Amino acid sequence: MIAAILRAWWKPIIGAAAAVVVVVCIIVAWNVHGSRQYDAGYAMAQADQKAAEDKAKAQREQEKALNEIEAQQRIDQARNDALDAADRAGRLQQQIVAIRKQLGQYNATVGAGPSAADTGVLLADVLAQSLERNRQLAEYADRAAEAGRVCERQYDSLMR
Repeated sequence: MIAAILRAWWKPIIGAAAAVVVVVCIIVAWNVHGSRQYDAGYAMAQADQKAAEDKAKAQREQEKALNEIEAQQRIDQARNDALDAADRAGRLQQQIVAIRKQLGQYNATVGAGPSAADTGVLLADVLAQSLERNRQLAEYADRAAEAGRVCERQYDSLMR
């Protein structure tokens, strides 16, 4: 009975099977084509994202380098100012030495006693130590302030 049905309907069955095979091939081809298109688009999007990230990184590095150059210029200026202040302090030290000599001469000529000269020398020493300490503190403050400015600029550039 099945053989009789197959003999009578073999052409439509083969036609239907061929149609099913053609439809399956079309579906597979469509899926393969879609996957290729998706993969190509995904790869292009990744390349675009990487290019954008590289550009942003280069810009951040450039801003950082510019900030560091500006900071170094300000540090150099502060260092030059410190050298000028040290030069002025050196002249002041020379004046202190001259004052000590004058106090010694005054003490010898007037005979006021060693305590007046010692007091003047002590005050001159206090002034000299105060000047040195002020120079050290100013140098430290300049370095700390400049480091803070650089840090702030770098933070601001990262937040943009």
